[in-house]
Order: sequence, then C-alpha cells, then structure tokens
Amino acid sequence: MALWRALPRRARVAGSGIRFFCSAVVRDSSHAITRQNFGAAFQRLKGLLRDADFVAMDLEMSGVHSAPWRKSMELDTLETRYHNVRDSAEKFSLLQCGLCLFRYDQASSKFLGHPFNFFLFPRNELVLERDFLCQTSSLEFLAKHHFDFNACIYNGISYLSRKEEGKLRALLAKKGEDELPEVSMRKTSDLIFSERVRLQVGLWRASKIMAKHKAKQEESSGRSSMPDDEAPLPSLVINVSDKRQAKLVLKAVSSNFDDLVPMIEGNEKEATQVKVIYTGSSEHKIALQADLDKAKLDLMEYDVMEAVGFRQVIDAISESKKPIVGHNCVLDLAHIYNKFIGPLPDNYSGFCNVIHELFPAVIDTKYMLKVLRTSISTTSLYPVYSYYFGEDAKKNTKMKAHSTVNVEIADGFHKYSDAELKHEAGFDAYMTGAIFAQLWRTVVSNPTEFYALSKKILRGTHAISEFSNLLYMGWAGHFVLDLKTGKEAKGSKALPERESYSARRPASDAAVIVWSQDPVGSSRQLQKLVKSCFEETQFSSEVEVIPVSENAAFLAFKSLRSSEEFSQALESIKTNRKKLNTIAARLSSSGLQGARFGTFEKLCKSELSTFNIGDAIQSINCFSDDELAASIENADAPDDLQVATVQG
Repeated sequence: MALWRALPRRARVAGSGIRFFCSAVVRDSSHAITRQNFGAAFQRLKGLLRDADFVAMDLEMSGVHSAPWRKSMELDTLETRYHNVRDSAEKFSLLQCGLCLFRYDQASSKFLGHPFNFFLFPRNELVLERDFLCQTSSLEFLAKHHFDFNACIYNGISYLSRKEEGKLRALLAKKGEDELPEVSMRKTSDLIFSERVRLQVGLWRASKIMAKHKAKQEESSGRSSMPDDEAPLPSLVINVSDKRQAKLVLKAVSSNFDDLVPMIEGNEKEATQVKVIYTGSSEHKIALQADLDKAKLDLMEYDVMEAVGFRQVIDAISESKKPIVGHNCVLDLAHIYNKFIGPLPDNYSGFCNVIHELFPAVIDTKYMLKVLRTSISTTSLYPVYSYYFGEDAKKNTKMKAHSTVNVEIADGFHKYSDAELKHEAGFDAYMTGAIFAQLWRTVVSNPTEFYALSKKILRGTHAISEFSNLLYMGWAGHFVLDLKTGKEAKGSKALPERESYSARRPASDAAVIVWSQDPVGSSRQLQKLVKSCFEETQFSSEVEVIPVSENAAFLAFKSLRSSEEFSQALESIKTNRKKLNTIAARLSSSGLQGARFGTFEKLCKSELSTFNIGDAIQSINCFSDDELAASIENADAPDDLQVATVQG
C-alpha cells in the first residue's frame, strides 16, 4: 500500500478502475452533451441501447461542398456522385451528432424516443495534428438556426477513427521509448552538476537510513507504535532548469543508488522537477518501478480513450446491430465511416461493403417516402414531420383517414417542442425516427409487428425489410445505392423516377464540359455565349447546355458522333490554331475551353477543391496521377471555404 501511495495522484486515479469521463448525472441535458457530461450520457445511452428497436441519426457538418462543381448535377454518374460525397466527408468536420433511440412500448402503444445531442470538435489530440475546414454558407446556416459554436469549440467531444487511434498508440509508444535517451557528459558543467546531485541525494538517503534504523530500535524497545503502512514513502524534490538537467539527475540517481527511484514531476516537456523516492531496499525499488511503469501505461490508456471520445458511441451502436435510420443519409454515413473508422474506399462498391459491415441494417426515410408515394407533396424532413405530428395534423382530414402512430419523447429527456430547434441534430434525429415510425405504421397494419423490430429486420422477415440498405443518392439522377449488392438498385428497388429520368437524361459519355477562364457574369450569360458558338452549324439542334457554375457548363449532345466531332474541334484549338473549323474558331475567340466527360470523372476522383473548374481541369491535364496528388496541397481553396489548423 505504501508503494501505491507513492504514485502520482493522476496515475492512481487512472489505474484504479474508475470509468473514463466520469461526470455528474445527466438531468434533462441530453440536448447539450459536451466533454463535461459525456461520460454519464454515454453510460445512459448504452443502457437504453439494449432495449431499443432502432436508432435514428442526424449530423451537422462544417461544410457540404468543397467546390461548386462538386454539387449534384444532372449529368452525374453514380461514380462521380460517390466521389463528391467522399470528398465532402474527407474534407469537412463533424460539429454535432444527434442520436435518438426509439423503443415501442406495448403497454401504452407508443413509440418512446430518447434523444441525445452531442457537440463534437476535432481537437489536436496528444501528438496528432488536424486541420479544420469550413464552408462559410454552412456556418451561416447553423448560426441562423441558433447553433452554439462556443459549446462546440470550447467543450465539443473529441473523436478519433480506429485508424487514427492505432497511429496515436504507435506514436505514443515510440515517444515513450525516445523520451529520455542516454545522456552523455559532454561538458565539465555536466560532471559538476551530476556530482552535486549525487552528494545531495546521498546525504538525504543517509538521513533516511538513519531514521529508519532509529525507528526500528524504538519499535523493538516498545517506545514507539507500529509504523503506518499507509504513510507515503519518503521523497526528495530536486529542481532543474531544463530537460537535459532532468536526464542528468535520473542518470546520477539510477547509477549510484539501488534503493532510490527517480521520476520526473509534472510536465515532462518542461521538466522543472525530479522527485526521488526512497524505497528502503532493491526489492522494493523493483516493485515500485513496476507500479510506476503500470501507472504510466494506465495514463497513456486514459489519454488515448479520452481522445477516442465519441467514437465509443459509434462502436457501441455498431456492436448492438440495431437498425440505423437516417433521412437522405448517404453523406452522414460517409462522415461516420471517415471520422470513426478510417479512410473511405475508392469506389462506391467498396463503400457499400464497409457500411453494411458497420451497420447491417440502414433505412433511409427519404427513400421510403419516394417509394411509398404518400399524399405529402414534399420529402423534406421538417415539412413531413409537421404533416404527421404538427399542430395542424390533428385538423387534417387526410390524416384522420388513416391511423397515426403515437410517438413521444420519454420522461427525463429534453422535450423538443419548438420549431426553432429544427437543424439541431438531436431534434432532427427525433423527427427522422418519428417519421420512420409513421411510415412503418403505413407498411405494417398490425401493431404487434412493432415488437422486436431489429431482430426481424436483420433476419429479413419483417415487412419493413424491403426498404433496408437502400440509400437515396439525390434528386439529380434519382440513383439508389444498394448496400447489400454494392451496386445501383435495379428493378423493384429502383425509384420510378429513375426510369423516366434515364429516358430523357442525356448520356454522360456524349457530354463535354466547357468553361471560361475569364468571368462571364452569370450562368445564363454563359449559356448565351456557348449557344452563340453553335448558331448556323450542324450542331445547333444537337446540343443542350447544362450550367455547372457561373463560368462552366456541360454540353450534352444527342449522339456520340456529334460529341466526338465537337471534342476534335476543341483539340484542334490546342494543336493547330491556323486550321480551325467554324465552331472551334468561335470558341477560341470567345475565350472558351473544353474537355471530354472523362476528364470531369477524373476531376471528381481527385482531391482538388479549386473554385474555378477550368483551373482544376488544367491541374488534372498537366500532371500525372502521382504529380497531381503532390500538387493538391498547393491548390487554391474556394472563396466559400476557410481552413485553419486546430489548436489543442
């Protein structure tokens, strides 16, 4: 016990079996979970997770699109769409995560929601450096909806991915090995300093030996009480001016005394003090050193788990295999994998595999609304929630025509009732889960089917299973991604809009992208400029102009032959300006440049976020793949983006 009391207080706490992140009991604070109350909230969430039927989820991010040309576009393929989602998840940070655990209560015939609203922030943890990229419009949007940036930045919960955790542990282990390497006596002053330490420590040690001998004599003669095993071991504190002197003290003590243990006190970077502990024997010294080594490992584990932070929540949900419910959630899932697991796969097939492994059952309410074709004219989150559960829902005759499910927030949790709270992640997660419960009631007429939903969905025996693992990929193209197959959903799983859209959608392989390096004014003016190049040519009725940004547009041709002829005209501008055809001459005089659609696909796959798509394409064309990766770091960020190095 005396050896235990010799350990630093923080080491004793970390090594005593006390849970990480201990804090006060949460009382109706589930809507503002920060570092201060994360431990208690996490334990509460884990307790509720065991009986939950499903977990609804919503995220708030620091940005959505790193460049205008990365938004969803009419000519997107599933591959370009995925690469732009991946780019967003890799570049921007998570600021808030809302989770709502739902359980069907048979006694009251109600769904009870348990919402949690976590503030997150990507801190520089220990030896890991991180950047923080934000999009001005996204921050303005959050500010408009009363987002608490102070809570996020000052008290947001840290997080590390599994890959980052492995990297951190390796760095800390290496740091421990290199912490105090052997110090050489290069100067006369080092020898003098070390000799003074040896003499000072020797005199102090001699006094402790004499005191110990005297105490034993008094004990044997019955003149003193039994020694207190709980008393701390004697120690001497030596002040030092820098880390080198600290090393000299450690060496002088370790090499001259078999019953003394030296250790640096406080901040090892500054190393202002060395504490020398008297153990009384070499055996006790070995035992104390073992305790100190263990305490050091416990401290490292404490620091690592504190840095891992919110990922513990994601790990717990993944291990539970509960169905995950989101609304238009492909970007949310990409963020979750990137922030808490590791780098996103290079293609959407790989993305499907890793997400399906992490969460075996994912349900997208946006997809469900599209498939079920309810009487609601929109599929946006808040209007749908208001339709089913708002004040006007009770007066709605259409709602009275069919049964509405009862959904309530459980006692002891923040009662979201103010519409102003929309876009707080916790409330959005609650709305998402409530909508799913209502759509569930639409699909399943027998309320008894609500029981043990998660097990039935995983087995594929529940009627709702036909909607699981199908992600809506956006209005442009109406793609649906099948997480089970890793491919685009086809047949009955595809949306009806997809077939009609495909019939009228121009083929991407018959498209060309054109841009102007000089400001044109607006996308409308750019369309006018491009069309003027085709007047009175064979292409005038063959091409459709689809704006990309103010200075770029796709030219969608009706045939591959027309696209190829136009592409050759573009290439003639670069190779032989003396023999330009009519269109090429007009393009050249208008300051327009162009490239095939394959170049745009390559651009989406890159890490570039250059605001001007022309500059980005020139980077793609000027470099090999390896050179391009190296040049990305020097690319200009869009005007809407701000990047800063996060200080710990």
